[in-house]
Amino acid sequence: MKILWIEDQESENKNLFGGEFYKKNVIRANSFKSAIEELKEIEIKYDFVIFDLNLEKWSDFKNLKKYIPHQEELSKEQAGYDLYLSIAFSGFPKDRILFLTHNTESSEYTQNFGIDNLDGIDNFIAQHDLELSIEQEQELIELENQRNIEDIKTWFMNNFEIKNIEENNKQQENTYDELVKLCENARIELPTCINKNNKEEFDKWLEENTVISENAGNYISKEEKQYITLRRGIIEGCNYICNKLPEYVHLLNEELSKLNTELRNARGQESKENLKEKIKKKTNEIKHAENNDYKRILKQAKKFFSLKMQDSNLKDDYYDFLSNISSPWDSYRGEENHNKIVKLVRNWTAHNLLSREDDLNVKFIGFLFIVLCRAIIEEESFFDDCEHEKILLSLFKTPDTSIETLENYICSKYYKLFSDLHKSSDWNDNPLAGNLTYINLIDKYGKIDSYRSPRNKDDIQKKSIKFLYHSLLDSYCSQVSPTHQKKDSEINITLKFKYIYEDLSPSKNIIAKTIYNELLNLGN
Repeated sequence: MKILWIEDQESENKNLFGGEFYKKNVIRANSFKSAIEELKEIEIKYDFVIFDLNLEKWSDFKNLKKYIPHQEELSKEQAGYDLYLSIAFSGFPKDRILFLTHNTESSEYTQNFGIDNLDGIDNFIAQHDLELSIEQEQELIELENQRNIEDIKTWFMNNFEIKNIEENNKQQENTYDELVKLCENARIELPTCINKNNKEEFDKWLEENTVISENAGNYISKEEKQYITLRRGIIEGCNYICNKLPEYVHLLNEELSKLNTELRNARGQESKENLKEKIKKKTNEIKHAENNDYKRILKQAKKFFSLKMQDSNLKDDYYDFLSNISSPWDSYRGEENHNKIVKLVRNWTAHNLLSREDDLNVKFIGFLFIVLCRAIIEEESFFDDCEHEKILLSLFKTPDTSIETLENYICSKYYKLFSDLHKSSDWNDNPLAGNLTYINLIDKYGKIDSYRSPRNKDDIQKKSIKFLYHSLLDSYCSQVSPTHQKKDSEINITLKFKYIYEDLSPSKNIIAKTIYNELLNLGN
């Protein structure tokens, strides 16, 4: 998730988020100028916005006309509200906007003291720098045990100088009351407000909006959180690939230069022919990486899904998305398994052979987007610690599995597909020529003449998503392509698979486990 935090004092609330979460997910606007800049394309850059209404610590208000030409005068006390209007009227969902205030409408005690439950007492004491004697601490503990907020309120008023508290509260009340008044006058909905001192409520808001769990929260549902995660993963992936493509092309050109040098110094015809073949392959890789269509589809992909999940025709949107991102592979003939999968997706969407049933969901779209990114950049080292893959894989569960379980699963699925294909009347005269990877079997399975019959077309549609999941699992975990021997009318398949989780990069390791678990969830 990406959160824009509009706050003039970073230290005041940074502890609300937690250090690691803040570092990974939160961008703070520390001036009015930076806030205006961050608001550009906010629906692409951010999933949530958190405001402070009073931004009095910012020092750049003298130049406000540069940022908001129509605004003659803007008070620091209302700066957050003006920014809120800019976002709300741009179409950014109001339920993704949160105001942190010194008080809320939850209770009279909250408005007067900044505490709406017992957990807020320590924060209140620290905020007002109150020093309690041993006797006072004991009295407060006894009152807390009785759990009577009004008695605690009276106790604070009787034991400490109410003047300081009242002066502080006057500003607090004005801040919240001002926000209510402004929204009422503009006839717009009051955004969600949480007390700055109420970390418990803020943690609840943060978890229910940003953590995918089985329990739906009060703010947004599990399904919408999954949708937000998918959308954010796609946006971050598009940005990542666009930024990395020049570096990747530079790397390929360096490798090509080295191959040309080796060719000039090579001795022997066989050695030269091998190098020429490598140079040809590397040249094609460069041409592939420099394809301008990729920047086009990545630009479109970033904006394909709206920030707010639409309830209707979501599966049609997913189908159209897959059709669009796979379109440049119309004439591609790459060898990498990632490319073959994207190519097959392009063919199956064009011929309406991709399932639109329950399996076409946020997880599968996220999986294929991971495949797409790895098809564009065919270099494993670029994905060693890749943020968009972490985001998208958070949609799945990734348990460990045993070597035997994985090998047996891969072999059984391969054998079943090979047997079904061999039984087809459209199988050619020499089906056992060469080795056939799982993705090649799928390709043949989709091209046999009998697929045109309603029964076989329906069979491909029902199995298509499982086919595509399995093809990548097969490529990550198979050491040698299966070999086939024919004895009379029987087919013997020798499957040589090696459990290579230990040999995979960390990112491929996680992907392999994730895909296997998802295939188990999908069933046979």
